[in-house]
Amino acid sequence: MRAGYFDLKRPEILKLIPTKAKSILDLGCGTGTLGKIIKERQPCQVTGIELNKEAVKTARKNLDICIHDNLNRYDPTLIHYTYDCIILADILEHLISPWAVLKKFAQVLEKDGTVIASIPNIAHPWVISQLQKGLFRYESAGLLDITHLRFFTKTTIGQLFYKAGLKITKITPWPHERNPIQYHVTAVKPNIPHPPPLATILILTYNAWEKTVQCIESIKTTTVIPYKSIRARSC
Repeated sequence: MRAGYFDLKRPEILKLIPTKAKSILDLGCGTGTLGKIIKERQPCQVTGIELNKEAVKTARKNLDICIHDNLNRYDPTLIHYTYDCIILADILEHLISPWAVLKKFAQVLEKDGTVIASIPNIAHPWVISQLQKGLFRYESAGLLDITHLRFFTKTTIGQLFYKAGLKITKITPWPHERNPIQYHVTAVKPNIPHPPPLATILILTYNAWEKTVQCIESIKTTTVIPYKSIRARSC
């Protein structure tokens, strides 16, 4: 177990967690340090899921429940329990299919519940500068952590949550707006999964279809009001 890696306090995540949340699920909880602080701040039950055996031993002392399992294969619907808040603090990038994992855990989120996530920003200028030099060197920690399997930008974070059936209510660059190292996401489960459209977007294209696809994906992830789109492609 990497010293300090599994027992971070994460005050920047703590402030995003609703103080009214009574049942909280911390995915990749590490030693349960964050969950312990949450329990000290508010009356709640915190459940964690963690892969590292050594971290689980400590987490079971700090949390109400800690499940030793792999998020890539764990099925949360089998326990028939729902949560007010689900935390994914620097977890999604470590998963084989973060899209599938986020979607399946969204099923156990209360209808008025909240998802809190922190996700590294692969579009950071330092990474781009490395790519321009033909470099992509993994490191022991940070943006190019050797355990990262997936990489996201602000736009693809939006796509990730959209595909999971979640609506992002706030996405904050961290630690500052310019050149953020990661994004902090607050998302909810929409009350109406597919509300009637309030606007129609007509997209006419002659060529450069790949650019149109990018436009469509951007609309999906950034448009707040319900809409329907019509695409016409010239042959």
